[in-house]
Amino acid sequence: VFSIGLPSSIATLLFDLDYIVLGTSNVFYDVNPTVIWNEAGYVGYNLSSEQAPIIINYYQLKNELKKHMPKVVFFDTSGFQYNYGKASFNQLSLDKMPLNFDKLKLIGELKEDDEKDNSITVFDYYA
Repeated sequence: VFSIGLPSSIATLLFDLDYIVLGTSNVFYDVNPTVIWNEAGYVGYNLSSEQAPIIINYYQLKNELKKHMPKVVFFDTSGFQYNYGKASFNQLSLDKMPLNFDKLKLIGELKEDDEKDNSITVFDYYA
C-alpha cells in the first residue's frame, strides 16, 4: 500500500487523503497512486488485491474510515463475482489489515466459507 512512494501510514501523517481505492486486480494493477500524485497532485492509496471479494473490501473500508476520512472512495465492484475468494488471495488482503476485532471477524467469516471447501484453519491466515 503506497502513496507517492511512501507507506500509507506515513503518507497520511504528512498529507490529507484525497482518495482510497478498493477492489480486485482490475484496480490493483491499473491504479497507481504515484502516477496520480505526479500527474494530478492527489494523495491517496490503493488497498486493492487480486480476486478480493466484497466482504474483504467492506472490512478494509470500515477499518480505514476509523483512521482516515478521504474525500473520495473508489470501489471496484467486480469483486461481486468472487463470492468469498480463494484463501491464498484472501491472505494478500488480510496482510494489509492491522490485527484488530474487525480483522478477526473477517477471518471468521472467510474461515467459515473455506471450511466448506478446504478445511482451512485460522492459523493458515498467519503462516
